[in-house]
Amino acid sequence: MLRRDFIKKCISTSALGTFASASSPSAAGTLLAAGGADIRLKTKSPGTIPQLDKVGENFTFALFADPQLSGETTIGTVGGTSAVRYTESIKEINAMAQKPAFSIIDGDLVNVPTHTPSWDNFMSRTLEMDCLPILVYGNHDGNAQTNHYEIFQEHQQTCCGIRDYYFSFDCGKWHFVVLPCDIVNRTEELEILAWLKSDLHKNRNRPTMLFLHEHLMPQGLTQLEWYTYNRTLRMEILDEIARWGNVKYAVWGHVHNGIQASVKTAWTYRGINFITAPTCTASRPFGEEFDDFEPGEDQGDGDTGGGYYMIFEVSGEDVVVKARVANVDREYTYSPKFREYTSQEPLWFCNIHAYPPKPALVNGSFENGLDGWMMPYRYQGDTDPMFKWEVKSNIAKSGGKALLFRVHEAGQPWAQTEMLEAYQMVDAPVSPVLKFSYRLDSEPVGGGGYVKVCAYSGETLQRLMLLDWGATDNEKSQSVNMVRNTFYTADDRRPPKTELINWGNQKKAMFWSLPDTLNKWHDLTLNIKDMHDTLRGSGSWEALGITKILITVGVWTLENDGSENSCIFDDVSLTSAAGETSNINGVPLASGSTVYNTAFGSA
Repeated sequence: MLRRDFIKKCISTSALGTFASASSPSAAGTLLAAGGADIRLKTKSPGTIPQLDKVGENFTFALFADPQLSGETTIGTVGGTSAVRYTESIKEINAMAQKPAFSIIDGDLVNVPTHTPSWDNFMSRTLEMDCLPILVYGNHDGNAQTNHYEIFQEHQQTCCGIRDYYFSFDCGKWHFVVLPCDIVNRTEELEILAWLKSDLHKNRNRPTMLFLHEHLMPQGLTQLEWYTYNRTLRMEILDEIARWGNVKYAVWGHVHNGIQASVKTAWTYRGINFITAPTCTASRPFGEEFDDFEPGEDQGDGDTGGGYYMIFEVSGEDVVVKARVANVDREYTYSPKFREYTSQEPLWFCNIHAYPPKPALVNGSFENGLDGWMMPYRYQGDTDPMFKWEVKSNIAKSGGKALLFRVHEAGQPWAQTEMLEAYQMVDAPVSPVLKFSYRLDSEPVGGGGYVKVCAYSGETLQRLMLLDWGATDNEKSQSVNMVRNTFYTADDRRPPKTELINWGNQKKAMFWSLPDTLNKWHDLTLNIKDMHDTLRGSGSWEALGITKILITVGVWTLENDGSENSCIFDDVSLTSAAGETSNINGVPLASGSTVYNTAFGSA
C-alpha cells in the first residue's frame, strides 16, 4: 500500500501528539480539526508515523522550505530540478541514524495552486518521508480560485490529519506554532492574532518555535521589502511572539537562499532567533555560498540548484540548528545567537512619516559621509557585493567628497530588479528648487540612475517627479520594482505595476529622461513650483498645500546577465529660489505633455 493511501486510511484513529487547532484547542492526546471533529491518527506500522506524544525530550525534526514544485520531474528547469533535489533530500533524512520525528514543509509547496499535476508531484514525493509531514501555508499554495485554503487543507489532512492552516502542537518539552501568510482580510488577521495571543499565553512556560512562510525581518533585497506580511501585521505578530519570552525561534522560507545567505540574514531581536531557511528550490540573487555547499547554487547547465534542508536537534530545552544540501556530506551548524537587530532597515517597523522632516536638506555634498541621509538595508556579500556605496574623496565635483553608488546583478533564477538609494525628508520651501550633479564613469547596462521628488500635504502623497538616465524604454518596462519601490518607500503601499503610468495619466507624476554621457558632470536644476505651475496652471502648486518633500538619489539594475550600473552624486540641494529656470546642463527641461509619460512598469 502506498504511504499516501495508508495515511488516508489511518485518519480518524489514535492520537499522535497534542495538537491545538485554530478552531478548537485540543485536550491532551487529541488531534482536532476545524469544527472540533476528532480525527486522531492511528499507526498500524510502528515507526512509519511517529508518535509525537511518546517521542520523549530528545528528538530531531527536519524542515524544508519552498519545494515550489511544478509537474516537471527532471533536471533542466527550476521546477524539475526542485523536484529531483526535494526527493534526494527526503531520501537523506530517511537514511539518518536518528530519524526525524516530524518534518515541517515551510510553505510554497507548489508553484501554481490550481495545477493538479503539481500537487500530485508534491504529494507523491512528500509521502515518501519516514516521518510525519506538517505543512505550512505559503503564498503559492492557494488563491481565490482555490477558495484560498481549501486545496491546501485537503493535502494537509492527507499528510498529518488536520485541516487547519494555523495551529499549534507539542513534542517533548517544546511547543510549536504554525501561521499562514496571504491572509484573506483584516477580520481574519485579527482572528489569527487573537488565537496566537491565547495560544502563546497558555504555553508561556514552554519553550516555543514559530513556523511561517513569509519573513518578519529584513532580508536585504529590494523586492523583499514589501513582498511579505504588511508592516502592521508583522509588527503585531512580533509583539505577540515576544510578549512572554517563550518563543525562542521563528523560522520561515519564501526568500529562496542558500546557507551562507541564511546565516547572514539571521537576526536576534527581542530575545528571539529569526532564521530564513535555506531553500529546496533555486535561490534569489544573494551572490554567494559557502564553498562546501556550492552545489545548491545555479550550476548554469540546467541544474538550477536548491536541495537545501534543515535539521533541528532537540535535547530537552536545548536546540542545535543545522543546514545541509542534498548530495553533500557536510553540514553547517548555526550559532546559538545571531546579529542583533537595531533598526538597520529604517522603514521595517515604521513608514517614512515616522521621521520628522528636516528644516532643510543637509549634507547634500556628502562631506560628512551619509549623515542626514537614510538608506534601505542591503545584503552585503563577502566578495564583489551586489550593492556598493562609498563616500570618496577623489571623485567629487566640488568640495572634498561625493557619493558613489553601484549595483550589479548576481545571477540565480529568482532574481529581480535591484535598487540602491539614499533619501531624506525636508520641510517644503516656499518656491522649491532642486539641484544636483551626477557623473557616470562606466556605460549603463540594463538599468541606470535616478532622482525622485515626492511632495506631500501632511502625510498624503500629492505629486511625484522622477528624473532618470541610462536605461532604454524597453529596460524600464521590465522594472516593476521601480514602481513598487517608489510607492512602498514614499506611500507605504504595494501598488499595481502600472501605478507610475496611472499617476502620469492623472497628471500627478512627471518624468524626465536625462543624458548619460560618460566621464563628465551633468548639472540639473528643477524649479519644482514653476514647472508644476507651467504644466498644471498658475497657482496649482500652492493649491496643493505641500508641507514636506522627500528627495531620493539612487541606481538600479535589471536581473539580466551582465547588468551593472553605477553613478556618482554630488551637490544635492533643495532651496527656495523663485525664478530659476529648469534645465539640464543649461538646456531647458521639457515642459509639455510628454512629461506625463513613462515606460516604467509597462511590460
